[in-house]
Amino acid sequence: MIPGNKPLGGGGVEVKISDFIAYEMLGQGAGGVVKKAIHRPTKKIIALKEIPFQQDEKLRKQILIELKTLHDCNHPNVLKSYGAFEREGKVNIALEFMDGGSLAHILKQVGQISEPIIGLITVQILQGLAYLHK
Repeated sequence: MIPGNKPLGGGGVEVKISDFIAYEMLGQGAGGVVKKAIHRPTKKIIALKEIPFQQDEKLRKQILIELKTLHDCNHPNVLKSYGAFEREGKVNIALEFMDGGSLAHILKQVGQISEPIIGLITVQILQGLAYLHK
C-alpha cells in the first residue's frame, strides 16, 4: 500500500493522480523520470516523479519505506510530498516543485559560487539531513 496523500494548496483538496497533467520533462536518471506537472483543481505546479515499480520484494519494501518517510516529513529543507500513486506498474510521486533549478544548473549559469553562499547552502542541506536522521 502507498502512504496516504496530503492536501495540495489550501482547503484540503483531495489529491488524485488523474488530476495531474504532466507537460515538461525536468530530468531523467537510472531511477526514473521527473516531469513538471499541474494539479488541475488548484493550478499548483508540482514535480511528478515516475519510478518503475520493482518486482523484487526487497526493493519494493525499500521504496514503500522511503515513500512513508517522505510522506511523514515536515521540514523547510526537505521537499514536500503531496502523495504517491501506483499506476501501470509505476509509482508516481507528487513533489514540491523547486523553480530555482538544480545546483548544477545554477553553476552553469553563474560559474563560481562564493564561499559564503556555499556555506549557507551547506547549512540548509545539513539541517534537512539532520531532520531526516531523527
